[in-house]
Amino acid sequence: STTTSLLQAIDSRNAFFRQRLESIGKYLDFKNVNPELASKIVAFFAYKLTSSTVSLKGVDFNELPSDLSTHLTLELHKSLLKKCFIFSALPPRFLVPLLRKLEPMVAVPGEVVVRAGHVNEKLFFIHRGTVQIFRGFGPEAMRRQVLLTTLEDNDFFGEASLLPDTSESGDGESSPTSGGFNRAGKANATIVCFSYCEFLTLSF
Repeated sequence: STTTSLLQAIDSRNAFFRQRLESIGKYLDFKNVNPELASKIVAFFAYKLTSSTVSLKGVDFNELPSDLSTHLTLELHKSLLKKCFIFSALPPRFLVPLLRKLEPMVAVPGEVVVRAGHVNEKLFFIHRGTVQIFRGFGPEAMRRQVLLTTLEDNDFFGEASLLPDTSESGDGESSPTSGGFNRAGKANATIVCFSYCEFLTLSF
């Protein structure tokens, strides 16, 4: 079965992860959850438990000396810092506190992470995965496949929501390169996960 295959794929060293997934699977069986849905749920937890963004969850580094803590923070985000230009102009005294506020988030294929017309309150950095930005909102936009752009690893979106509305008309129109957001903070495009996605998010 799908569940058995997933369990066998997990490294034998991760006995804790295996036990967690077995417990989840048994609970879903006990509750007579639809097998297809149960497989998707187990697949999600298998991905999340072995995800690089959450693998250190539960480990407390608060006791590290300040210097070591700073270096660790920069090391853990070195790929993001290297490839995401938004951080390039920030000095360490501003950069490190910002990085420490990043929160991991995992989303499944087909999940809508931003809806057109809704105020956005997060800046999203794509650690791993692919998202698609569609013009408009709702099933009609999806059926018509009005695809503006695709974003992948180390791309980010939501940054335009941090800026004031500077358009002459004040209507906050965005371009495909603005990540589907207008300057007033509202999304005028729908952003959907094409694959499993690991984000680092910053709330504002």
